[in-house]
Amino acid sequence: MGVPMYRRNWKRLQPSSMGHAMRLLLEYAKEVHNLSVERVADRMGIKHWTLYKYADGGSLPSHLIRPLEHACECPYQYLTRYIAHSGHLMTIAIPTGRKAKAKNINALQSSCTTAIDALLRFAERHISADETLQALTATMEDLAWHRAEVERTDLPELDFGE
Repeated sequence: MGVPMYRRNWKRLQPSSMGHAMRLLLEYAKEVHNLSVERVADRMGIKHWTLYKYADGGSLPSHLIRPLEHACECPYQYLTRYIAHSGHLMTIAIPTGRKAKAKNINALQSSCTTAIDALLRFAERHISADETLQALTATMEDLAWHRAEVERTDLPELDFGE
C-alpha cells in the first residue's frame, strides 16, 4: 500500500526570500511541467550551471527575473511577488470583469477561513508571525482581486477561449 501523493496548492504558497522564490519556481517547473533545471536554463538562454549558481546563492540579476518566471511556466510569479511583498506591496492578477463562478467564491471562503485560523493559532503561539503574515497576505490579495473584478463588471474583457 503506497503513501498518498501530497498535491501542493501552488497558489497559496508565499515566498519568504529570493532563494525560496527561485526554488518554488524550479520545483513548480519540475512537478507541473516536468522541466529540469537544465531545460529551464536552456529556455532562458543561459548555461544550467549559471542557473544553479543563482539558485544556490538566492540571488538573480533583475533582467533574468521575468525570463525565469516565463521559462518555468508558473502563473504565480513567485519572484515578482516576493519583491513586491518585501516592499510592503500586494499583487493581484489583472481583473477581467467577468462574473465570479461558484468555485472562485468557495476558494475565497477557504482563503478567509485559513487566514482566521492562522490568526487564532498565532494568538495561541502555535505558528510564527511569518506563517501568519503569509496567510493574511494571500487572503488580502484574494479579496482585492474579487473587489477589482466587481468593480470592472460593467466593462468586461473579451473571452478568448479561457
